[in-house]
Amino acid sequence: MDAFLGNFIDGAWVMPEAGTPFHSVDPATPGEVVFEAISAPQHAALAVRAAAAAWEDWARLGADERVEALRRLAKALERRVEPMAQAAT
Repeated sequence: MDAFLGNFIDGAWVMPEAGTPFHSVDPATPGEVVFEAISAPQHAALAVRAAAAAWEDWARLGADERVEALRRLAKALERRVEPMAQAAT
């Protein structure tokens, strides 16, 4: 199991000082914990504000700039397909 880095908010990993722990179990192997994390309610507010600010920047881009950004994202995802498949399964 990978170490929990915190919540990724506004381009940075933010570790909560306190919060409610939660975990995810493998449905194929009941009881096997595959992920453990902790989060705090204030992180939701930070994430919402960051998303709103990012939306304003995105909305100012023209269609060609948006297409190019999405193409860069697609290429980055293609380079990481194996680790993402491992994480998902």
